[in-house]
Amino acid sequence: MEKKYLLMHILDVHTAAPFKDLFTIKPSVLADITDSMKKKGYDEAFPLILWAGHGGVLVDGHTRLQAAKDAGVLDVAVVMHDFADELEALEYAIACQSHRRNLTNGEMLACLAALDERKKVGRPEKTTSNEVISGRTSKKTAELLGTSPTKVEKLRTINSHATPEIRESLTKGDISVNRAYNETMRHRRAGENHIREVAPEDAKKERLKALEESIIKMVSIRIEREIREYPEIRYGEQERRELIARCVSGITAAMENLPLEAAENTTR
Repeated sequence: MEKKYLLMHILDVHTAAPFKDLFTIKPSVLADITDSMKKKGYDEAFPLILWAGHGGVLVDGHTRLQAAKDAGVLDVAVVMHDFADELEALEYAIACQSHRRNLTNGEMLACLAALDERKKVGRPEKTTSNEVISGRTSKKTAELLGTSPTKVEKLRTINSHATPEIRESLTKGDISVNRAYNETMRHRRAGENHIREVAPEDAKKERLKALEESIIKMVSIRIEREIREYPEIRYGEQERRELIARCVSGITAAMENLPLEAAENTTR
């Protein structure tokens, strides 16, 4: 069935994270599409895909959008698509790209990070071993990315534990996934050995500091994403205070899972 498209002014097409940050726009591909648009105009056979229920944000077609801007094309063909949630829209965007071409390692890492972040929300309780659940998730994700489950698991380890330098080198294509994974594991083992070698009290201080920094970092990333995706929304001081209070309550409840020392356990 032929797609029903609309013509939309290029300035009315809205881009936002995570979709605009997943894939790199290759200069050679952009140049070819731009040249074609200058000669023939926008080809309606390749419309931009917008999320109808999310403010019309662009899900697929960022290279075509940039080419239209560079070619001076004012009206572009768009198709409004309904998605159940951001995860479904994200999977659609990734599937579109992986079906057209082979994703780079850096793109796979970005896609995996975005997918895993959204899959944490509403994740059901585990009813079997972590290994089995991980394997099933990796297989489905590998099919989406067009790669192997083993590579997905290595990318997950890199995303969760690699240093910024390792992730940057992988994204730039300076090192392979195997090398990035091996270096990440080497750093992790070195850190574990360091913890075993230092005095227990010093190790505890280091872990508490690491927990504090990681929690603050996660909150900062989430706030930055909120600002990027909803720049038009403003919050009152009372709303901010209430949000802070709820977050503190939630974090306090989560902290109850930290293991207590034996002496403290006996006095509770």
